[in-house]
Amino acid sequence: MLDVGRMTFLQQLQHQGSYANLGFALCLRGAHGVSALSLGEVDDLIQAAEKQAGAQGLTLKVQGLETVSQLRAGYPGVDLFWMVPMDLRVKGPVVEAPSNIQLELTGFGMLDSGTSLLLLSEKPLMQTLAALTYRTNAMEQIRDNGGCGVGTSECFLDCRTTKLNPLTTHFTSEGRELEVVLESSDLLVPVHQAKDGTVLCQIGLGLLTNEQTPLPMMVLGDVFLRKVHVIHDMAGPAVTLVPDVTDRAEVVHFVESHEGHAEAASFDEGRGALQIALTLPSLTLLEALLLLGGCLLGYLAFASRV
Repeated sequence: MLDVGRMTFLQQLQHQGSYANLGFALCLRGAHGVSALSLGEVDDLIQAAEKQAGAQGLTLKVQGLETVSQLRAGYPGVDLFWMVPMDLRVKGPVVEAPSNIQLELTGFGMLDSGTSLLLLSEKPLMQTLAALTYRTNAMEQIRDNGGCGVGTSECFLDCRTTKLNPLTTHFTSEGRELEVVLESSDLLVPVHQAKDGTVLCQIGLGLLTNEQTPLPMMVLGDVFLRKVHVIHDMAGPAVTLVPDVTDRAEVVHFVESHEGHAEAASFDEGRGALQIALTLPSLTLLEALLLLGGCLLGYLAFASRV
């Protein structure tokens, strides 16, 4: 997010250079993958991402953030975040309806590389966790652990054997659809290693506590972003999602336990392996690092339109 009324770094570059439509693409991958940040013309970034992923992307207009006070006053939302319309769906293991959909929530997803998990407000979070574990061995582990406190996301689950129902994020735009499916290997996050060597995971969903908007929304963090290329169009504002099925989450092999805390053993190899592709001759190293820091912390968005 940005301070309202201030010009962004990319917008300054747009004004200083001869760029038709300057944007940036973000590709986050797991501990054994290579993440990349690319700057350039939006059309070129989309074409490159589609070629690399072997799939066609979907462009979505950004939704303005409406606070409760703005809604009551009749004012439109402000473009502060990369927030797009979406549906969240969970299919169950047993065919109880033609679509086999256990849960469907309609709202908006906020793309944020500074968040590790998927974040939802309390009621949708509980509904989603219940649907993910419905009639799975995860439900059995949760029951054996006495319910694991508040919310099943706090439970320790066996990374190797736990199976969850798939979670689907569904997007539509101009008659076209895109589905990004998160399987068990995507949703289970390693957090601890037991004394017997068993690697334990938690479900990668968390509670969105600071809700500023009456819109039903969730934060799409790294758990989702590792499945797509995201091209950010500052002028739109819009984002293009290009699905990439080449990266699978590693849920077992990169966890070490240090004084009761789990850490990624190959953190420096994974997140540190960040490639920066620059097509801007006027960009200095310092400017690139400042831009990079803003992107990865989730603070680079766009200035509000007056």
